[in-house]
Formats: sequence, C-alpha cells, structure tokens
Amino acid sequence: MISPKILIIDEESIIALEIKANLESFGFKRIQIVRNSNQALEKIKHYQPDLVLTEIFFSSGLDGIDIVKSIRKQFPIDVIFVTGLTFMTDDPQVKKIKPLALVAKPFVIDELIEIIQSKYPVTKP
Repeated sequence: MISPKILIIDEESIIALEIKANLESFGFKRIQIVRNSNQALEKIKHYQPDLVLTEIFFSSGLDGIDIVKSIRKQFPIDVIFVTGLTFMTDDPQVKKIKPLALVAKPFVIDELIEIIQSKYPVTKP
C-alpha cells in the first residue's frame, strides 16, 4: 500500500520530529510538520493529507478541534489527537469529530504506530 500523507501539528518541535522519525522507521514516507494552526491551514490546502496528528490546544490561534473542523469542510481526513489532555477523551466536541484515537503524551510509539497501521498498513523497510 502507498504510504498515506501525514501532517503532524505540534508546537513542540522535538515531539513532532520524534514522531516523524519513528513513523519513517516504520515505512511511512510522506510526512510534513507544522507548528501552529495558521501553518496547518495553509499546508493542508496544498498537501491534502490523509491523516492529521494534532495536539488539542495551542498557545495561539485555533485549537486542534477547530483545525480539524475547518479541514473537514474541504477534505475528508482522519485525525489522531496526540495530547497531554487525556480528560478530553470524553469531551463532546472530540467525540463529534470521531478521531481514530486520542493518544496520551507521553506516548509509546508502538501504540501510535499500531493505531495508524490499523487504517493505513505499510510494510516496515
């Protein structure tokens, strides 16, 4: 299967780069990173990802929930929230989005890979 286009939205560059490196080691090749909602909305217009991995809250601009709502008006994308806010699992806005998952930070990369592989299987190189 062709590797899905993945967009990682996270203000913490080190976390985004760690996720990207681990995904690449499992065979995912088409991955972009942005640090805020403005960059995310601009990147999505051109990149059109299949999957977005996003934090829920950002220090400025739209939050992850609003970003996903905005994106889905134009493109049918899957989302995984990667957040330290595990209490958001039961939030009505999160449930309405129907994410593939809400993964708690700090996370185990194998668990994140397993979630992504369940929808987008790729062969590890």
